[in-house]
Amino acid sequence: MDHLAHVFDRATECFGGVSAVRGDAGFPDENFCSFLELRDVPYVLRLKTNAVLDRLAEPHLRRPPGRPPQEPRTWFYELRYTAGTWSVERRLVLVVLERPGELFLDYFFLLTSFSPEEMSGEALLEFYRNRATMERHIGEIKSTLSPTLSSTPRPKSHYQGEQPKNRTKSIDGERANAATFLMYMLGYNLLNTVRNLLATTQDPEEPVPSLDRIRMQVLKVVARMTRKARYAIFVVNESCRKLWEATLERIAQISIATQLE
Repeated sequence: MDHLAHVFDRATECFGGVSAVRGDAGFPDENFCSFLELRDVPYVLRLKTNAVLDRLAEPHLRRPPGRPPQEPRTWFYELRYTAGTWSVERRLVLVVLERPGELFLDYFFLLTSFSPEEMSGEALLEFYRNRATMERHIGEIKSTLSPTLSSTPRPKSHYQGEQPKNRTKSIDGERANAATFLMYMLGYNLLNTVRNLLATTQDPEEPVPSLDRIRMQVLKVVARMTRKARYAIFVVNESCRKLWEATLERIAQISIATQLE
C-alpha cells in the first residue's frame, strides 16, 4: 500500500484530493478497501464471482413471466456480503442483465462503500461504466505508441551477448521509467490534440482519422523543405496532403481567433 499512499498523497497535493475510485475485479481485497475507507474515499469496484456469490445471485436470475420487451432489461438487487478475508460486511449490488438472443440472464457484482441513499444501483452502474473511457485511452496508447518501461537500477552486464567495453553507472530505474512514461503521455496528448483539431474540420460523412494514421501522415511524415528568403515550403506526399491541409487550416483558425480576443 505504500505506492498507493504515495499516489493519493500526490493527488491531494496537486488536485486537492480524490473524490471517488472505480476499478475492475483485480482490485477488491481487504487491504485496498480498508485503505480507501480509512481515507474516506468512496469506491465502486467490480467483484469476481465465486461459488458463494453464485448462490447469492441464483434466486434473482429468473425472468418475470410474460413476453420480454424489445429493449433489454436490467435489474438491481441490494445485498450484504463478507468475504473470508474481509474485516467488515460490505454493500454489494447484483446487476442482472438481459442480453438480446441469450436464453440465460447475465450478471455481475459491484462492491461499493456508497450507501443506497448516496448512490442507487442504477447510478453505481453508470459511474462504473465510465471507467471504459479511460480504458479506451489506455488501449490507444498501447496500440499506437507501444510504450515500454525497461529501465532498471542494475547496469547491464552483457549487451547482445557480449560484455560492454564501458560499464555505465547504476541509475534510479523508477525515475527513469517515470520520465519515459511522461514522454509517452505527451506524445499521446499531441496525437489526441491533432485528432480533435481534425474532428472540427473533417467532412461529417467521413470518420475521424485514427491516431496511428495521424502519427504516420501528419507527425511522422517524410517531407522535403525548400527555404526561401521569407518563408519555407514543405513538400509532402500526396497521400498525406489532405490531413496536413486540414490540420494547418484549423491551426490558422485558432490563431486568428486568439488574436481577435
